[in-house]
Amino acid sequence: MPTLTVLCGLPGSGKSTYAATLGATVLSADAIRERGESAGVVFGWLYIRARRLLAAGRDVVADTCALDVADRAALLALGRAAGARVELVYMRVDAEVCRARDAARAEGQRYRGEWNRARVKHSLSYNAVYREGFDRVTVVRG
Repeated sequence: MPTLTVLCGLPGSGKSTYAATLGATVLSADAIRERGESAGVVFGWLYIRARRLLAAGRDVVADTCALDVADRAALLALGRAAGARVELVYMRVDAEVCRARDAARAEGQRYRGEWNRARVKHSLSYNAVYREGFDRVTVVRG
């Protein structure tokens, strides 16, 4: 049974670094977004690729912020439909640390959203993820 691992965390929380350690195919929203694509194109591509890889029996990591419950629910449903085990990794890193890391990135790689809103969504999602139906939730502190 393949596994879909959903990463959840603020920009700069170490999601991509963590994803690289998992030994699975990493689908990075940032990699597509850096080409100037809209959110719809980014996530459409990610979902299509994830479905194909899971159908082929491959383990997949969704390297996205996944701060909204709707985004996590869509990935959970995608994994379930593919018959995959669906796990969530919550990156629990102080928002100011994440913001400083993000500021150190090259101009085109920085978070373009509103930081206070992202920080609030991230803190609200901490307790919620345990009730969302994932097969396993792992918290990575940093």
